Amino acid sequence: MIERLEEWADREAIVWRDQSRDYRWLRQAVDGWGARFHELGMTAGQVVAVKGDYSPQICALLLALIEHRH
Repeated sequence: MIERLEEWADREAIVWRDQSRDYRWLRQAVDGWGARFHELGMTAGQVVAVKGDYSPQICALLLALIEHRH
């Protein structure tokens, strides 16, 4: 899945509030969440709750949680 984000870097990934985000942006946001997980000392397998509405950042957060096996 993550490889696909890199392959489709310039393609439109998400439209939210009339603004388009491409897969490059999404990949960078996923990486940003991964860095935040590291700062917080999160490890694979930890249970995480997500509270939020649909947004590009929430989409990136969910992908990052999957990538880091939370």
